[in-house]
Amino acid sequence: MKRYGLFIALAIGSSLRADSVAEVGQAREFMTTGVQSAFPAKPADAMHNDTALPTVVPLQRPSEIKPLPAAAAPDIQLDKFGMVTPARKSANATAMPAAVDVRDVAISDEAALDESFDKGKKPVKRRKRSAPTTTNQAPRATNNADYKERKQEVQQRLAQERASGGFTPGADEEVRQELAKRERAQQLVERAIGFFNEHTIEEACNAFTLTKQFVQGELNVFLFDIEGVCMADGAESTFLWRNLYNMRDRFGFMVVRGLVDVAKQGGGWVTYEWRNATKVSYVKRVEKGGKSYVIGCGFYPHSRSDAVVSMVRGAAAWFDKVKEEGRPPAEGFGDMDYPLGRFIDGSTYVFAYDDRGTLVAFGDLPTFVGMNQLDQKDEDGRYIVKEIIDRLSKESEAWFEFKQNRTRRRSFAKRVQDAEGKYYFIGSGYYPDINKDTVVDLVRRGYEFMKKSGKSQAVQAFNDPTENEFKIGDLYLVVYDEKGMCLANGRNAGFVGQNFFNTQDDAGEYYVRNIINQAKRGGGWVDARLNNSLWSVYVEEVDLGIERVVIASGIYPSTRRETMELMAKGAVSYLTANDSAQAFSAFSDRAGRFVRGDLEILVVSPIGYCYVYGIDLDVVWRNIINAKDDEGRQFIKLIINSTNEGPGTVKYRLNGAVKESYAEAVEKDGKRYIVASSMYM
Repeated sequence: MKRYGLFIALAIGSSLRADSVAEVGQAREFMTTGVQSAFPAKPADAMHNDTALPTVVPLQRPSEIKPLPAAAAPDIQLDKFGMVTPARKSANATAMPAAVDVRDVAISDEAALDESFDKGKKPVKRRKRSAPTTTNQAPRATNNADYKERKQEVQQRLAQERASGGFTPGADEEVRQELAKRERAQQLVERAIGFFNEHTIEEACNAFTLTKQFVQGELNVFLFDIEGVCMADGAESTFLWRNLYNMRDRFGFMVVRGLVDVAKQGGGWVTYEWRNATKVSYVKRVEKGGKSYVIGCGFYPHSRSDAVVSMVRGAAAWFDKVKEEGRPPAEGFGDMDYPLGRFIDGSTYVFAYDDRGTLVAFGDLPTFVGMNQLDQKDEDGRYIVKEIIDRLSKESEAWFEFKQNRTRRRSFAKRVQDAEGKYYFIGSGYYPDINKDTVVDLVRRGYEFMKKSGKSQAVQAFNDPTENEFKIGDLYLVVYDEKGMCLANGRNAGFVGQNFFNTQDDAGEYYVRNIINQAKRGGGWVDARLNNSLWSVYVEEVDLGIERVVIASGIYPSTRRETMELMAKGAVSYLTANDSAQAFSAFSDRAGRFVRGDLEILVVSPIGYCYVYGIDLDVVWRNIINAKDDEGRQFIKLIINSTNEGPGTVKYRLNGAVKESYAEAVEKDGKRYIVASSMYM
């Protein structure tokens, strides 16, 4: 009798789709604040605007795969979960090679970015920037509303931690760190204002741009005049003397205009998209010689809540842009509905309702558009859409919290208005209590159900949209057979019957093959890049005798540390699968996939020669083995030595702050490379 393989994968957020393409947002930070002894230090970035457009990989059908050979009658034994399973020798599964597709579009200035964004295509020839014009674009934040929201989240998480014994300790610690950074950023801006008031404009710009007087970790100061001309930037000199007033982020929000608007209103926090990540900056207005300026400082929190705010406000800005161009609202919402577009980031997507509660956009499942959900209730009996509409009739934007899919969901929504005066409500959300432990627990429950009930009943339960036992938050189960055929998908039944064996993620990896192979090797975590984000899936093999099953769980990174580690691991895979020169070029591309906010990639030889130092090409080929941190320690040597017995993590101090690096060694073509990424604590 022939044996056939069956595999189950659990996905998070957007489903495992046949043509899914994701964005490797990889690493931007280890480097820019500089190495003191070996070469001049450069503080982390302040303003960059390089974005590339995703490439859609079409579905490919697999070639025929021979079924597993028949095996002798098995003995009965217990598996790791205490379930009965036939004894079988494990097959030697070979991991599929990565075929990484490097993005060939690099937008190198804000004019080209604007043009490519407006047309929704690859950039065309550069054009001269027109003079700044005034519009009715609303600023993304005023005063300290976002800061107060983050403090409220900390209080909620701490209360939950006390009640549950620490359900999300890692996330709680990162929220505390973010609040501390916000306070330090505000203090740095206030200190810069004092310096600015006591010195000439030349002295101030010199101090902000060329010295470390106003650098703390990744924090640094930038200065614009009120017209949007960049006067000083403590991290990047590329934009000096350039008028960036009309420059847009990838969502369409005019970043510098937003900074100026908030500064004019008395100062505060502004949230926007920058370098493939969400950035928050604190700005205030200053005066000198009868002219107004904006002084600011920002950082990348890499938090779900900030990403949600950035996406919603970006979608609102895009809606306003479509309105200003005289196009109907449906065109703007159509862009928000594109499953592979800019308004999808991991499990975060945009939804929108009209004033009657009809869904007009739903990022990862556009088939729901047109449904009226005014009477939709959460699991506590509260009317979700009614509450959003009622509250936003009084406020322009607000946070909401509901209970959905057996856990807490936090959503941020904003009111917009079309040219005819009709209101719409754009929102996005996330599940703050979902973590890797949640994923593993769901895997175990699906595993046990399949063992006890068999394939048919399990597939039926996993596909049932009304069955919540195998869903929590945005987690759900997906079932594949050994050839990559989807037998069940707990979120999108439209994928059932499609074959994903030859489907590649955004990095060119055959991620379903990797899931299957990892299961054959005994289970564990597999990394991929889906829906414009890094993604990790946990897999376990279940043996049903004549069939073998894998249950897995996928999660998008929810903390800075998870993002940092996934970036480094992604770079390791890319270097392993590609020519070293091609890999180093990709790692150094400021518009590429290996830059995500303040996180970057470092590559050095075992004796300290530098191949990649983020986007800083001035460091390439220097020997930086003796570069010292604030305490005189050779931190590059520490990073190299941390990989002697496998992947390693090391902490040190730079620019007055603690920095943590994750590193792995790669053996390739007879050479050994140390690949790392890092973050400030």
